[in-house]
Amino acid sequence: MRRLTSPLVYWEGDDDATSVETLKTEETPLAVVAPASEEEPGEPAGGDEGGRRRHARHRTPAAGRSLARRSLPWAVLLAAAAVAALLLRTYVFQSFYVPSASMEPTLYPGDRMIVVKIGLGTIHRGEVVVFRRPPGDKEDPGDEDLVKRVIGLPGQTIWSKGRTIYINGKPIAQPWLPKGEPPGAAIPRLKIPRNDYFVMGDNRPISYDSRFWHPHFVPRSYIIGEVVLVIWRHGHPYFKII
Repeated sequence: MRRLTSPLVYWEGDDDATSVETLKTEETPLAVVAPASEEEPGEPAGGDEGGRRRHARHRTPAAGRSLARRSLPWAVLLAAAAVAALLLRTYVFQSFYVPSASMEPTLYPGDRMIVVKIGLGTIHRGEVVVFRRPPGDKEDPGDEDLVKRVIGLPGQTIWSKGRTIYINGKPIAQPWLPKGEPPGAAIPRLKIPRNDYFVMGDNRPISYDSRFWHPHFVPRSYIIGEVVLVIWRHGHPYFKII
């Protein structure tokens, strides 16, 4: 660093001299002013380590804000996904398991099935539905949700003779039944009330269904949804459209 100098002028001789006898200069160093320190007041300079600590401290709030900004979209996305899953489960789709063998060979015990809730408009004969245990089912309190096939619709008259089921005096086709399966218990002549349904299991000899309940029917308000797909069977993924 270059050192600055300034001439210092003074007089030699008597105090009352009126002329300058000798003019001498002397190089006197001027103080060099160092740049203002970036140290915060009250902080001793600590070299590189102190600087790193200082800069790290200065970066911490900004880094925290940056992390929060990056995390916010993910938090919103996860919250939206949770809400969507809840809405789907509540109003659109839900998974159920088959509790018994009453629907064999269509469904087997332990099957996982997807039930569609939304858009459950007109219910048709032959559809497989999941419903809450109806008031007439007094002998199977262990299962709150049951699965059966719709056979009789509101306002119809139903009965059976042998393997044949009659609706309003006409026999109906039952392509879902295995050939040669015993008919099981007969259906007495019944008039299905308005907004009620007559349901049966496909495994007629063992199914405990509308033939045995008193009252015999499932109210419309008890029906949760229609079974559309099997996704799990015998301990592994399995896909079957119902």
